[in-house]
Amino acid sequence: MGISKTELFTPEQNEIANIAKAFSHPARVAIIQYLIETNACINGDLVQELGLAQATISQHLKELKAAQIIQGSIEGSSINYCLNVERWIQIKGHFNLIVNQITNLEEKTVVKTTNNMKLSEIKTALKYLKKIEFVLPNGDVIPPHFHVTEVGKNTTHFIDCGGVVRTETTINFQLFTAADYDHRLSTEKLSSIIEHSEKTLELEDAEIEVEYQGNTIEKFNLAFINGRLQLKSKMTDCLAKDKCGIPQEKEIVEANTGCCTPYSGCC
Repeated sequence: MGISKTELFTPEQNEIANIAKAFSHPARVAIIQYLIETNACINGDLVQELGLAQATISQHLKELKAAQIIQGSIEGSSINYCLNVERWIQIKGHFNLIVNQITNLEEKTVVKTTNNMKLSEIKTALKYLKKIEFVLPNGDVIPPHFHVTEVGKNTTHFIDCGGVVRTETTINFQLFTAADYDHRLSTEKLSSIIEHSEKTLELEDAEIEVEYQGNTIEKFNLAFINGRLQLKSKMTDCLAKDKCGIPQEKEIVEANTGCCTPYSGCC
């Protein structure tokens, strides 16, 4: 006799599947929510609350009790059901394991920018981060007691060397560290700062520029790498190389030393 399908999986995987099966009807979800609100009820209460036949309610209660999600005790001619709190602690542990695995995956994949992060992307990243870390280009981490002292909108109106008039907008974050070493900026607090700034300044979804005090006030682009906010050095560039005589950089191709040797036949 061959092994059953369930034996192909771990006890924990089978347990999660059985719990999910117990939740597989909206009436059972409604029963659980009603029990949470009332803390205890009898079968007749559920008939009145859900508008289902008593036999149908009894069958759903039977399934929930079989999964040990609820427990019942007889009082006279009625049966009182309530939640099995110890069982719910076990259920929470099973599903927290999956949720944590998904959260860890989302932290790595939800924002795929390696440079020039936009305002919408940092808002998304903050939903999954447990703490905020800004990392300088040299790998040093900005002290954890930093403050975000300013959020602003910088608009630059300029003409490039090719005669083209341009307008560029960035969202500016200014970071500052003081002597309040116990201070920590939570992800929720930074999210609320951004939300308030968006409404007050009517911020658009532009790229973020971060200011931080180094040897002078230094400006950085922002990236999201391995769950941390990475500051990237900003570089100047010419926007009209074709008009001001700057040659385009040629791609460097490494020589194939294994082919071009005397008598190799490649030439």
